[in-house]
Amino acid sequence: MGAAFAAACVPAAALAKPGMTWPAAQAWLQANPAVVRGSVRRESAGGEGNGGGRARVLAGSLAWIFLAPFGPEGRVSSESYLPEAGAAPIANIPAVRGLLAAMYGPDVERDFARARLVASVPTYGSSVVLHFYQTPGAPFGFELDTQQLTVYSAADLAAVIKEAIRCAKTPECGE
Repeated sequence: MGAAFAAACVPAAALAKPGMTWPAAQAWLQANPAVVRGSVRRESAGGEGNGGGRARVLAGSLAWIFLAPFGPEGRVSSESYLPEAGAAPIANIPAVRGLLAAMYGPDVERDFARARLVASVPTYGSSVVLHFYQTPGAPFGFELDTQQLTVYSAADLAAVIKEAIRCAKTPECGE
């Protein structure tokens, strides 16, 4: 559950490159030295154009799985990072900061470091709590829990939180 649960509830805009297509995201990933060479791939799911991208990332003292689902228009809808070793991202902030610096650069890492907790939302039928962080005026917002990190455009964060609150009250949003 966790951030994947919230991401399933809310089709948020893509992050580092809002609304980028999968080919653009793929090129961005392949050019990033933190991404393991040869690990970037597209996965299909459901109907035409649905699916997502996946890659392996080595950054912030951990190995991570990068997930980027995209919808019918073929545009990336969110970007999430799951630690391979099962380490809880919320318990390893230095690793999260290292990941953000490696993937998005020092400005985004600094935004995360300065971010304030703006909401904590429990997930329906689970002990997982989604923690949302934002720095006023920064281009991104962050969701962090025991299972993964998700980065959103700041413009989408309020809608993501609103949908997470709605989903916390009903099993209909479950995976």
